[in-house]
Amino acid sequence: MAHSVLANIATSGFLFLAGLLAARGLGPRDYGRFFFLLGSFESFRSLLDCGCQQAFFTFCSTKRRTRRFFSLYFFWLTLQTLIPLVVIGFLLPDRWIARLWVNESRGLILLAFLAYTFRQVLWNTITIIGESYRKTLRVQWLTALWAMFYFAGLFVLWRFYLLNLISVFLLIIFDYGAALLIGYVAVGKNYPFVEDEGESVGKILSEYVSYCAPLVVLSLFSFLSVYLDRWLLQYFGGASQQGYFGIAFRLVSVSALLMTAVTQIFWKELADAAGRNDNARLRIVFQRITRFLFSVSAVMSALFIPWARDILTLTVGAAYGSGTVAFTILLIYPIFQSLGRFSAIYFHATCKTKTLTVITILRSLIGIVLLYFLVAPPDNPLPGLGAGAVGLALKTVLLQILFVNLMLWYIHKQEGWRFEWKYELLIPAAACALSFALRGFIDGLIPVSPLSLGFVVIPASALRIALSALLFFPSAASVFFLKPHWFGLTRGDLKQLLSKISSLLRLNRV
Repeated sequence: MAHSVLANIATSGFLFLAGLLAARGLGPRDYGRFFFLLGSFESFRSLLDCGCQQAFFTFCSTKRRTRRFFSLYFFWLTLQTLIPLVVIGFLLPDRWIARLWVNESRGLILLAFLAYTFRQVLWNTITIIGESYRKTLRVQWLTALWAMFYFAGLFVLWRFYLLNLISVFLLIIFDYGAALLIGYVAVGKNYPFVEDEGESVGKILSEYVSYCAPLVVLSLFSFLSVYLDRWLLQYFGGASQQGYFGIAFRLVSVSALLMTAVTQIFWKELADAAGRNDNARLRIVFQRITRFLFSVSAVMSALFIPWARDILTLTVGAAYGSGTVAFTILLIYPIFQSLGRFSAIYFHATCKTKTLTVITILRSLIGIVLLYFLVAPPDNPLPGLGAGAVGLALKTVLLQILFVNLMLWYIHKQEGWRFEWKYELLIPAAACALSFALRGFIDGLIPVSPLSLGFVVIPASALRIALSALLFFPSAASVFFLKPHWFGLTRGDLKQLLSKISSLLRLNRV
């Protein structure tokens, strides 16, 4: 457990630092192009894949597979790589290329596609194979190692003024190309295949069709939602606005990543209560854990909201200062994301996935229309607000709040529970009030100067943020421990929740 946690922390840390370095080195405009190109292929991938990678992982995890099974999947991956290369490289007319990727060159688009494929598709396949036969730790440390190499490569490019879109994409291709070779030797080559046992191609394909057929419609709407988010902002707002949104989303993803890890601690308890048809236990688990996760997320986001501009300046430079409003709005996103993830777990645990699919499709359709009116310019034939990155941030947060509460309302109605929502206003408002008060206190009464430590100078804003955290977290924790009922918990519940987190993070167990 300890080594696994450390490997995941190392991977997340190196990739986060690499993202900040890329944003600082490329600047808002080129980072926006980088974010748009990779995001476009993320959306196309969801359309082409239709859940095949998820099916591959599921099938590999249930039992050992034959060589024919892997050969068929690798053939599918080859098609997914070669067909887009041929279509983009030779078949699509220039005007289509210019329209789909907003005036980017064909060569740069192909580089972006290869970079995305090597890192997100092929390398993920290696990790799936390793995890399927209990080589998880080896895979995690290999992933961390290549994340470190990627960060080191970016640093060298930045240090010698060679950082641009072409060099970044080439670095990803060569870095993860080498990772694939090492990964094959360390993980893939040693897979314990089973004998054929009459497993025909038709039988394998029928497994995939049964698994993926229900996901086709969802994959289509997922593609439309992700692609049009990126495209509308790029087309109407421009690359710089894309860059402001992209770096803001990367920064808030740190909080979201942490809450995702915490959510995983409790999902089995929810699934167990649902499996036993124990409505009373299900209500206690669901309501108390969602309130707890929401409160922790709100406290984390509230600390940073008053310091949004300072955080952008410290991490990626003053050039991103125009993205402060978008970043501030997006800091609300992780608060409700924890509720959304746990609500989705409920739908899966109670086998109500069709309802979840309908809600997801409805969210995608409303999101496309709403985003158009938020980012389209006022002088367009069908006018909008021209809000750029702020518009996409507003759309992201508003839809998150609306559909999370729709899911919560549906769950409470189905189970016959009372739906309480006031805490969604009171807890973030109280946490933000405390955070803004501390900011005013620190700025007005405690002048903090830059701290010089030999060759390193710590900026005054960094010291102010650190001082604010030192005052903020103990204050929030004291309220949490003294008044747990404000957060829907008893003292016994609080001890049990903290015990679960402690057992996960205890590093002296392997």
